[in-house]
Amino acid sequence: MNIHIRSTLRFDLFFLFLIALSTVSQAQNDSLYSKFNTYSKAPRELAYVHLNKAVYVKGEVIGFNAYILDKNSKQLSSLTTNLYCEISDENNTVLKSKLIKVENGVAAGQFDLDSLFTTGKYIFKAYTNWMRNFDEQNYYAQQIKVIDLDKETKIKTTRITNAINIQLLPEGGHLVSEIENTIGIVAKDSLGFGVAIKGHISDSDNNTITTFKTNAHGIGRFLLTPQKNSSYLAHTIVNNNSQKFPIPLVEPSGINLSLADLGSKVALTFRTNSETHLNIKNNTYTLSIHNGKTLKAIAVSFGESTEITKLIKYDDLSTGINVFTLFDAQNNPLLERLFFMYDGLNLVESGSVITKKSNDSISIKLAIKEIDTSRINKFSISVLPAETKANKQHHNIISYTYLQPYLKGNIENAGYYFSDIDRKKKYELDNLLLTQGWSSYNWHTIFNYPPRTIYDFEIGIQIDANANRKKTGQYIIFPTKHSPSDLVALTKEETKFIRSEFFFFDEETLKIGELSKKGKVETPNLYVQFTPSSIPNLKLKRDLLGLKSRTYMDYSSDAIKPALNKVEALDEVLVKAKMKETKLEKIKGSRPGFVTEFDDNKRKQYVDFAAFVQANGYIVVQWEGELNIFTYRSIDLKKTKPSPVIYLDDMEITDLNYFYNYRLDNVEYVYIDKTGFGMGIKGSGGVIKIYTDPLIGTYKKYGKSFKTYKTPLSFTTNKKFYTPVYNGYHTDFFKEYGVIDWFPNLTTDAHGYLNFNIYNTNAKTVKLYIEGIVNDTQFISEEKEISIN
Repeated sequence: MNIHIRSTLRFDLFFLFLIALSTVSQAQNDSLYSKFNTYSKAPRELAYVHLNKAVYVKGEVIGFNAYILDKNSKQLSSLTTNLYCEISDENNTVLKSKLIKVENGVAAGQFDLDSLFTTGKYIFKAYTNWMRNFDEQNYYAQQIKVIDLDKETKIKTTRITNAINIQLLPEGGHLVSEIENTIGIVAKDSLGFGVAIKGHISDSDNNTITTFKTNAHGIGRFLLTPQKNSSYLAHTIVNNNSQKFPIPLVEPSGINLSLADLGSKVALTFRTNSETHLNIKNNTYTLSIHNGKTLKAIAVSFGESTEITKLIKYDDLSTGINVFTLFDAQNNPLLERLFFMYDGLNLVESGSVITKKSNDSISIKLAIKEIDTSRINKFSISVLPAETKANKQHHNIISYTYLQPYLKGNIENAGYYFSDIDRKKKYELDNLLLTQGWSSYNWHTIFNYPPRTIYDFEIGIQIDANANRKKTGQYIIFPTKHSPSDLVALTKEETKFIRSEFFFFDEETLKIGELSKKGKVETPNLYVQFTPSSIPNLKLKRDLLGLKSRTYMDYSSDAIKPALNKVEALDEVLVKAKMKETKLEKIKGSRPGFVTEFDDNKRKQYVDFAAFVQANGYIVVQWEGELNIFTYRSIDLKKTKPSPVIYLDDMEITDLNYFYNYRLDNVEYVYIDKTGFGMGIKGSGGVIKIYTDPLIGTYKKYGKSFKTYKTPLSFTTNKKFYTPVYNGYHTDFFKEYGVIDWFPNLTTDAHGYLNFNIYNTNAKTVKLYIEGIVNDTQFISEEKEISIN
């Protein structure tokens, strides 16, 4: 009877122990989940910017195309329209900055490399206001180089010393005695770039324990079972220079980990030595897995073993970075390891290329494989000489979206891991992650300092208007090119109003009038403030890795005629309001074709746009919601009659049905060039450019009595990209540093082809640098060399 009581009591005590353990573990997990969910619940945006190259010559233009993505879904974001772009020097002095409008997650712009620049290194940054809320690097930052031809006689090589720096980094963060440890090794030169080396490890008695080697990026790994109270050195010889580096101190007690990718699952092995095991065998730890947005956790306990392995199926992981962290019972992080899962990485490739020469132009037709043209597809392409040395950038859209934001350190040539992916590259990326240590998600910050979202998502510019004195309290806000008119009615008690989502471009101003009791517009008495009114400051989270450029060459200072000297295009004319010639005179004198200026009589003359185009020499068919426009001239034996390329306020409209029954009420003038001058095959049907002024209709209705308010900050219109004129296209300078063309914000035609024209430099091959979003959720990033037939 007593035995039965003791057995029952023993069972009850054990059962209570399990309940208590479960309760403690559950409470620990609840706290972990709660803290992480609080930290990660606010949505994150990512910015990636495709620069047309990385090494520039003063006088050139930096062309860029920004992609703003949701960090979790990896889809283009529509939450923000305001993108801040700036260039600063090595002293963090901002030289140039712009506000660029983001439309459907994409924004394009340019920076002129003018007299503010000289030979040196600069930093290009792009960010939204919302990104300033977070510790992770969700913004874009890239070092670029500028060469001033008037100051330099050579493109110089930076001297690299024989000395290298080696870091030895235990996997997970701890080197524990008496058990097997994996140690990552990183070898870098004096500029911070990886070096391929070989070497060996010796103990305190100078016995060789093992050997190691690193790849071209300076990264490798080796196994070591260190003994207690022993020290170890890593030895290597570089350019006959012998060097040695101490391995981190061996810890007499602790836990380590090693990760192995088994193809469909990941094996995480935790080890401890006998001395430590006596103290921790009954402890329960928590292993968490997160991707920056969602977190999972499982219990880990050694029990009677000094080594345990947890198998995690790929189904339980996320595409991209997975962060494994081991916590003790007090939620102190002990070990961390990053793993990249390639499964589910949706990458798309380009297909066939068709090129065709026409005088000084080459038309290129590039297929995109597996494209669904009904979904979102956005591309940007930089065209450079095949021998270029000016575009050794570390990142592409894939690495900057899936990898960099989750790491604390810089990655050399990160795009390498996402082209021609095979087992070797997967292994090399895993070696890189082994050496990265802790992720950019700091657990101390997660537990103690969740982000305070004090910086808002921004959509346009907000105006705050205070009425010092009002007559009727009824105001009209006049339209701009991208913002409609608005009527405001204040009650007797109200003295101010707020309106948002205004888009002022370049020199546009805010115009407000007060409506009298008779319905006439009078000058108001308002004090107006704008938000944002200046470019907000963003500090870099870390120093940037420079460009790996070691070229040495002579060149002539007159090798290039800067693109900044060109003021011959139509869009340039439109923004140069202070030029002596009027817009109309300049247009008429700059290109073939003719310009029609519209007044009230001219608008009454034509029912719509189709009638105007038909009256000016085109075949027009407008019927049942469709509009077709053709030239009378055939371009081939099949008597194909091409359609014109049509622009509306400098934006190409590829769907002519947009102009079905299109009224001319706000049209200021139309430019028609039936020759399609300078556009190659694409312009065989001619070019029609429509320019509108939304104020025309408003002036007609309300008159011109208003007050003008200058906007302290406005969006910058993206202009046509002009390449420099080179004094020869067969020189080493052009081949290695020249620019052929740049195409931001490209979309495919209905058949899934990208169509663009480049200048014919008589080269047999050129190189395309392609970045983009395909089918909403897929990515393309390619360096493609094509032949010019």
